[in-house]
Amino acid sequence: MRSIVRAKGLGNTIITCDASGWAGCAPGRYQTSLGDVEVRADGKIVVAGQDRILAGSGATTEVCVAQAAAFASANIG
Repeated sequence: MRSIVRAKGLGNTIITCDASGWAGCAPGRYQTSLGDVEVRADGKIVVAGQDRILAGSGATTEVCVAQAAAFASANIG
């Protein structure tokens, strides 16, 4: 991250996030058109009924941006 920000400059760096629709939701089971997913207490989102197949990222955009800023040692405001 630091290398990217140094090379491009903070003003030319774009951060994206792959948060799923359940990121930040309370722990529990949620129904989708493709099947049920489970948000676990630790924030991990998995296909319901097991704990190994991920169903998306549980990190919210706010968390991703804060982590990127910390990795880059940047103050983003």
